[in-house]
Amino acid sequence: LGSNLLQSVIPDGLTNYSNLVELDLSENNLVGVIPPKVGFLTKLKGILLYSNNLNGAIPPALGKITKLKVADLSENNLNGEIPPTLSNLSSLTQLSLASNMLGNTLPSNIGNALPNIQQLYLGDMFVGHIPTSLGNPSGLQYIDLLDNYFRGQIPSSFGNHLQLIKLNLGNNLLEARDSEGWEFLDALANCTSLRELSLAGNQLHGAIPKSIVNLSTSLQYLLIGANNLSGIVPPSIGKLSGLVQLSLDQNNLTGTIGEWIGNMTNLRHLNLQSNSFTGTIPPSIGLLHN
Repeated sequence: LGSNLLQSVIPDGLTNYSNLVELDLSENNLVGVIPPKVGFLTKLKGILLYSNNLNGAIPPALGKITKLKVADLSENNLNGEIPPTLSNLSSLTQLSLASNMLGNTLPSNIGNALPNIQQLYLGDMFVGHIPTSLGNPSGLQYIDLLDNYFRGQIPSSFGNHLQLIKLNLGNNLLEARDSEGWEFLDALANCTSLRELSLAGNQLHGAIPKSIVNLSTSLQYLLIGANNLSGIVPPSIGKLSGLVQLSLDQNNLTGTIGEWIGNMTNLRHLNLQSNSFTGTIPPSIGLLHN
């Protein structure tokens, strides 16, 4: 029933269909709460309620659906915290709770509780540290923690995800102030499938580590703007020739824009604004035909 103009609440009667395998009510105008009786749908493998106006808490009874693989509750007005019973959903491969009003800290064991998770989208009001256990699920491919209040260091355990394609940690309060704080970047060199990395809008300090060149040759999007980076851009960054977008804006970077820029012939978006670069714009920028 997705992508219609349905209104009102989700009727309790839907929970009588005990053999239901998938429930898709996404992209409607549904209001009210997710029925607590949803736990009766024990054979459910997919529940798609995204893009509605649902409110209230995530019902703890959702944790009774132990065969659930996909749960997308994003883009609603859900509030409260993630119920502890979600740790029962060890079969989950995709969990999306982004664009709600959920909050509080993430369970420290979330990575152990969801060993089969492949796609994880969480936002917008979570606080505290990113649990290191998120480095444990071996099949994680997409991690999106955009627009939260996570603080502290970025876990080096993310480097365990050999299949990782996208890591979006933008717009948080994450810090890197010394070599220990930047260790996560060395670890991400193990993620040879990584195509998107966003660290923009955090509190990363100091020079861009030279180890940035060790990131995957598949990397297409590198966003580290709106931090407190300083010093020169390491010329070796030009070896990331597969980049489609490079954003270094709103930092304190100095020195000249080196000829390395001409090596990134696949670039479509280049943002260097609001820094303290000096000298001339290098002629090699004319090689960026895209």
